[in-house]
Amino acid sequence: MPEQLAQPGVYIEEIPSGVHTITGVATSITAFVGRTARGSTERPVTVTGFDGFVREFGGLWADSLLGFAVRDFFLNGGSQAVICRLYQAPQGSSGAARLEFGNGDQKVTLDAVSPGTWGNSLRARVDVTGAPPGELFNLVVTDRSAQRSERHVGVSLYSDHPRCVRSVLERESSLVRWGTAPLAPPAAGGPRVRPEAAPSPTAWQDAAGLAEGKAADADKALKAALGQDAAASGAARAAADASVRAKAARTDADQAKQAADTALTTATADKDKADTALAAATKAVDDAKKLDPTVPANQLKLKQAQAELDKAQAAADKATVAATQADATQKQKAQAATDAAQRETDAAKANTDAATSAQQAAAALGSRRDALKTAKDAAAAAAAQLGGSDGDDLSSTEEVRKQYERLLDHADVFNLLCIPPYKRSGEDVEPVLYDLAAAYCKRRRAVLLVDPPSAWTTVDAAVTGFRAEADQLGGRGPNAAVYFPRLSQPNPFKGDAVESFAPCGVVAGVLARTDAARGVWKAGAGLEAGLVGVPDLSVRLSDGENGLLNPLGVNCLRSFPVVGRVVWGARTLAGADVLASEWKYLPVRRLALFIEESLFRGTQWVVFEPNGEALWAEVRLNVGAFMQQLFRQGALQGRSPREAYFVKCDAETTTQADRDLGVVNVRVGFAPLKPAEFVVVQVQQLSEQLPS
Repeated sequence: MPEQLAQPGVYIEEIPSGVHTITGVATSITAFVGRTARGSTERPVTVTGFDGFVREFGGLWADSLLGFAVRDFFLNGGSQAVICRLYQAPQGSSGAARLEFGNGDQKVTLDAVSPGTWGNSLRARVDVTGAPPGELFNLVVTDRSAQRSERHVGVSLYSDHPRCVRSVLERESSLVRWGTAPLAPPAAGGPRVRPEAAPSPTAWQDAAGLAEGKAADADKALKAALGQDAAASGAARAAADASVRAKAARTDADQAKQAADTALTTATADKDKADTALAAATKAVDDAKKLDPTVPANQLKLKQAQAELDKAQAAADKATVAATQADATQKQKAQAATDAAQRETDAAKANTDAATSAQQAAAALGSRRDALKTAKDAAAAAAAQLGGSDGDDLSSTEEVRKQYERLLDHADVFNLLCIPPYKRSGEDVEPVLYDLAAAYCKRRRAVLLVDPPSAWTTVDAAVTGFRAEADQLGGRGPNAAVYFPRLSQPNPFKGDAVESFAPCGVVAGVLARTDAARGVWKAGAGLEAGLVGVPDLSVRLSDGENGLLNPLGVNCLRSFPVVGRVVWGARTLAGADVLASEWKYLPVRRLALFIEESLFRGTQWVVFEPNGEALWAEVRLNVGAFMQQLFRQGALQGRSPREAYFVKCDAETTTQADRDLGVVNVRVGFAPLKPAEFVVVQVQQLSEQLPS
């Protein structure tokens, strides 16, 4: 009632209605436990898609199968995953990469935000672009492997500044943390310093960045030397070819000169012979002219002598012309031979010079190669000195349990738990770890998805292994389920070779998809439960083989014509027929866990309320409304709410002794819908009615 009724009038008072609506919790948030290339080891990280997993944890990784399971989860309909990264730091190291540059008060020390060799790809530099003179500077950090970069503007080394670099990196950076304590403020009036800026916008100042810069310079020098070597080698080959051609040309010229010399000698001899013949013919004519011309015989002799002279004159003229031409040709060929000899000399010298240049270029190229190798070795050594490590294999099952429980204790809620093989060797998860995980899931009202051992390569091996006295599986109980066989998928780290992979991620995705489409009470199995991204199964099962495994509580993955690969089982690891457990079916168990978690969270308001009839009525009202909603959604069997559920909270459930102890008891019963695992169709032949 109102605090005080003083003056006459109307007073308004709000009366509580007693309605506290209970909201159903999520049903398919899946926790994944395993090793990743990067990411937080101090808290679980929620991702809502595989892109988020790539961004936070590096995506698929050759050293772990966790990334494959997460990928399959999102491919098959999963929407929210909680990632718990396992990490065993090397002895004496945190495993996180460290970057350092500068000296004294101006020293910059950065640690990768999480351990792993991924941190070895971090590079950093300082710039003062746009920063006022004084203490402020800009810090640029880049992750070369993920092509991500951060620029933190206007930060200070000093702890009293509102933009202290340590605080800024903790708030804003997803790559690094400040590695040392910030500087204390200087004495009054004392100077404030800032790190030295990088010489250029592309220069990195950390040791690995500087080494890489030198390697890049050496690479450029090598490329220039390669060009020079190619040019010099080409010039040497051309000079050698020219020298060969000049030598051949000189040989040809010498041979032509020798031929001209021979021709000249022959022509000269012929001319001398013709001249001798001409002189003799001239003398014969002169002698004939001295004879008595009146004598007919002398006249005939003179005539014959004159004819011989004419003939000798013609031959002498021809020989003279031939000798003149031969002399001219000889002189031309002689000059040509001289010129060819000079060209050969010049070409030989050019060849020698070009060969020397090629040798020098080759020597320079070798030197550049050596310089590049040295620079690359220095860069690799600098990167190795960053100290990033992917960690050791976890030392024990107990250590794994401690790590994932510590992380999952910080998770508000998860419904499914997947622990794919986490060792570098790909060995199976130990059965004792599955036992511990199943117990933890029971405490957290979740379900563990157990992967079949890698030794189960046949149906006989699976049946024998499941029944073995020494447990090969682990996780036996109502809060766990196993699916057989493993998946056959390509491994991109091994040239897409087909290997077997754990099915937990695929199954979790199918369960999430079914929850979203039909509800947690619908079995995540059947023709609708197709496996996406699964080209084949490691073992093909027949109906008869399926019939051997199903009564044991081993859920099968099947491959059918047209339909493809599907989930074909919906039992828990308490679902063997011989156990006759009320939690035989996985959808029944998951519905119960859903109701329990929703009521646990939705009835917190009851704590410290007066424990009497009014409270009991409110509890019945709100819990009943929640159960009625489930009935209307088709989660419960029965034609009426009375047949589907009951909520009891009264003096019968909460006695006076209970009230004296501060206890209120609420009893909730429900009739779950169980999956139609076996469909029996009866066919009968109708007979004609016989006359009576």
